[in-house]
Amino acid sequence: MIYFIRQEYDSLVKIGHTHDIKHRLSALQVSNGHKLEVILLIRGMFKEEQEIHDLFSDDKFRGEWYYFSDDIKNYIKSQYDNDIRLPEKLYSEMDEAIQTRFIRKSAKLTLRDVGLRLGMTPQSVREIEMRELMGNITIKGLNKYGKALGYRLVYKFAKVP
Repeated sequence: MIYFIRQEYDSLVKIGHTHDIKHRLSALQVSNGHKLEVILLIRGMFKEEQEIHDLFSDDKFRGEWYYFSDDIKNYIKSQYDNDIRLPEKLYSEMDEAIQTRFIRKSAKLTLRDVGLRLGMTPQSVREIEMRELMGNITIKGLNKYGKALGYRLVYKFAKVP
């Protein structure tokens, strides 16, 4: 798999190859002071990784780190349908657990539709849904998403028996 990992609060992205993205992200995170986030994961081997490195040679910072240029951003957008971070079949099995996706699908809205309502790209909407799945979404983010689809966020605690 070929990954694009973005460094929080920075304009750098790492482009590399791995067979285990969770292990790779964890290994990189240990030696990095900034939070790292996988922003694209596509099928590919070493050869394809090298082709991508060559494609963005003008944006190279150091090693496998690149400036997060418009060219790289556009490439990521162009690979949206090839992103394998969360396969569609897994999503469909978890629809009701992922409230953001569930209300979007119930309203028969596409990622693009919601993106237009929120003023963001379809990829950013997908990121919101993935953050909810991973437990990394903020209440503010959930509230904004819900409002865009005509929902009100209700937050409460329930006593565990």
